[in-house]
Amino acid sequence: MTVTGPLGTWLWLLRTKRPLDIRQWLWASCVGSKAPSMKEAAAGTLMCCGFYSCNSAHAVYLLRRPRARDMLARILRVAGAIEEEACENGKVVLTKATRSIRRMSVIQLTYMGGMVCSVWAHVLVGGRPYAPMWPPPPLPAPWAERAVGYFEMAAMLLGCLAYFTLITLFSCIVMALTGLYQALSLRVETSQRRGQVLRLIELHQQLNRISREVELFFADIIAHLMVAILVVPLVATLQVVFNVVDALTFMSSSILVSVFLPMSAVSQSLTDASASLSRSAYSSAFSEVANAPSFPLADTTSPSPVSSTQLPLEAPPKPVDVSTQRALLLVMVSASRPARISLKGLGPVSLSTARAALRVWYQWGNMLVSVAR
Repeated sequence: MTVTGPLGTWLWLLRTKRPLDIRQWLWASCVGSKAPSMKEAAAGTLMCCGFYSCNSAHAVYLLRRPRARDMLARILRVAGAIEEEACENGKVVLTKATRSIRRMSVIQLTYMGGMVCSVWAHVLVGGRPYAPMWPPPPLPAPWAERAVGYFEMAAMLLGCLAYFTLITLFSCIVMALTGLYQALSLRVETSQRRGQVLRLIELHQQLNRISREVELFFADIIAHLMVAILVVPLVATLQVVFNVVDALTFMSSSILVSVFLPMSAVSQSLTDASASLSRSAYSSAFSEVANAPSFPLADTTSPSPVSSTQLPLEAPPKPVDVSTQRALLLVMVSASRPARISLKGLGPVSLSTARAALRVWYQWGNMLVSVAR
């Protein structure tokens, strides 16, 4: 056994002269594709990057689909229990969360439709593929171009459908959890009986467990989604530099703002809403002391100050229920680690993360512009 065997296999795979075996053609199309210049490679890079990001994230989701169904079922049960316990202000918050979920779904699916239609219009109206494929399919010349164009249409439809469905699912779950945390926080502020507080503690623990599971579920899915979020805008910037601009270029260049920024915003809202439970529990635990009646002070500058015996007697404050205070302190302790959404290996997704991503995109964009010139 010598090294000539593996080297010979690589030499066979990297063959470019026809005729090509089907395995050589697939290797060349998926791995060894080439273009004569960076300008002509931009469109193909845009398609390949998006195709990888969409399908790898969707493959991870398909492997975990039973977990997703179980997770959604438990969120529905907890949401029903919190809606029953919610006060009037809490019900208003839940209504606003429902409207926000619908609005986010419409925005993301509309953005998906715009990206799909841009490629479909290019192929159907222009009569040529959006990005050339090398090597071309082993078909006659006109049919080879049509096959590549139809493949790109199907890949764009399925890829964007998988990508933006996951983005919408993520946003809906996180925004629903945010609304539930806010409603629970408002209910904690108005709870003074130990039985009510213990019930809210149970709901809070269930909500924390679900939030932790959501964080673990989406940690590496978001990592795959981030490939397109970070790379696609850079490639679109190259297309603008080379003056190869179309509808997909404009849609792709804004994906960092239209997709990642809303993701970061809803993740930040989830963290803030879960942290607010600690403040609500503190306010509820010591509300009786804070609202205790105060005695008016005597006016010492007056020539005939009021005697302390003439001060109006107020009823002493009602003693604080120590057991209820202890239960509320448990809420404060459990809320000390707020819920969050994390990107596997890179930390939490938040508005500060979005600012860092925008800064990196700007720096790399400037570098690519200088290299292209």
